[in-house]
Amino acid sequence: MPLSSSGRLASLPEALSTNTGSHPAAVRASCWASGFEGQVKAVLSTGTFDRVLGSVHSLEMAGIRLVDHLFAPTGPDDLIRAYLSEALRLAESTAPFAVLAHIDYPVRHWPEEAGPFDATRFEDEYRGVLAALAGSGRALEMNTRVPLPAVIVRWWHEAGGEALVFGSDAHRPLVVARRFAEAASVAEAAGFRPGRHPHDFWRRNAIR
Repeated sequence: MPLSSSGRLASLPEALSTNTGSHPAAVRASCWASGFEGQVKAVLSTGTFDRVLGSVHSLEMAGIRLVDHLFAPTGPDDLIRAYLSEALRLAESTAPFAVLAHIDYPVRHWPEEAGPFDATRFEDEYRGVLAALAGSGRALEMNTRVPLPAVIVRWWHEAGGEALVFGSDAHRPLVVARRFAEAASVAEAAGFRPGRHPHDFWRRNAIR
């Protein structure tokens, strides 16, 4: 659940109180750069969560604006670098999250006229975020909405990253876990292995 508006924040405690499943709730804490850090911490204090994700969706450019709408005024290359700069701030922060989600979020909206997206053009910026994330002890999400480039997964391993998780950002039941088989192959090729249970983190030295 994206925590990007006061309405959604207000509805979350009610949703948690009606969660009667065998597992605690999971939440995507999309609060960074949106002024909701305090509210998110308050919500997290109300219960137990399987996993808390931190992510960047917006940038401060003449006001807080969704990345989706910034390609035209900013330009593709500059926007990717601005996004990764904000992701670095998040990775270096003490924000209460365990997994950095969709490090390649802007690629979902990459303009066709800019040609194919090439992560290696932004290698230094990606490696900076990954190094900070690894140093924080957090995990990286392989989001399959737009398949994460294999080279980024390899950089994550080289940065000392200990764990990966998979996310499909489905929003619709029929596409939950889409492309997970392909993502698993990329993760294995980079040196990560599954845990004992399907929902476990994939780790560089998985416990069997």
